[in-house]
Amino acid sequence: MRTTGRPRRRAMAVLAASAVLLTACSGQDDGGMGLTPSELFGDVRADVDAPAAPSDLEVDAPDDAEVSDGMVDSDQAPEGLPARPVTDGAATGQKVIRTAEVVIESADTAETLAQIRAVAERVGGYTATSDLQRDEEGTVRGTVTLRVPTDQLDAVVGDLEGLGEVVPLSRIDERDVTTQHADLKARIDNLTTYETELRALLASVRETTTRPEDLLSIFERIRTVREEIDVLEGRLAALSDQVAFATVFVTLRPVADEPEPEPQAWSPGETFEDAIAATLRLFRGLGDGLIWFVVTGLPVLLLFVGLPGLLLLHLVRRWRRSRDSGPDLPPTASPSPPAAPTS
Repeated sequence: MRTTGRPRRRAMAVLAASAVLLTACSGQDDGGMGLTPSELFGDVRADVDAPAAPSDLEVDAPDDAEVSDGMVDSDQAPEGLPARPVTDGAATGQKVIRTAEVVIESADTAETLAQIRAVAERVGGYTATSDLQRDEEGTVRGTVTLRVPTDQLDAVVGDLEGLGEVVPLSRIDERDVTTQHADLKARIDNLTTYETELRALLASVRETTTRPEDLLSIFERIRTVREEIDVLEGRLAALSDQVAFATVFVTLRPVADEPEPEPQAWSPGETFEDAIAATLRLFRGLGDGLIWFVVTGLPVLLLFVGLPGLLLLHLVRRWRRSRDSGPDLPPTASPSPPAAPTS
């Protein structure tokens, strides 16, 4: 096989371009690449007999229809849930994940459990998981997770509500994943196109080089791209399954039995004992109050009322005493009696 320096340099240049393209495919979150594989390969593809890369893929954009959480179709809306306009997700291209939660209280939970599973099977659904407990009396309680076709969710919720004597909770939630679904599909398509270009390059390099490292490098690129495609396809399949089948979380529990009050016969002895107990509680309360007053109340009164009162009383007495005594005056001489006349 004839080898030249130019094909070898060209192969190395293509490998470098392939690395840049793989980085672009893996790093962008919008599902597309800035350049197609044909634009990155340039004149190399003129010398390689490879199929032309497909044109930019067109992804259906979601329509303007809005899906609100907790809204259901107006003609199938269970009691207590708001209604929304009836829309066909398949016709509008929307990808909506719908989930529901229902709490059912029943007197015969074992029979109700069989009916719950029958409701799912009747519309083509199935029981995904269950966490149930059965007591000695045969009463079943726990949770059951159902997967039903999305377009049958409203009917299933209505049928489940009719199985229980009491339905404390019934709720339907919706989440639009149209953009996420389109992003995964576009990334898979772009990586598939890139893989096709790499395989065409591998066929060309086999004819122009005898260096094993060149072939191994391209093999490694193809393996990396294929692994990423498999991961994205798995995510897309899981997302599509959630869109196609709605999830219903059902909680099953028995109806709470209210005990009926039993009539009590008149018992004088019990009445006397209740009266004695009430009297003892009364005296105990009075005794507790007296102890609190002596230990706590009396010292507080003496401290905050008695001492200020004594001080005020002392001041008042001094003031009255000073008022009654008046100012001190000098003593006056008493007049002497008149002298007796002399004869």
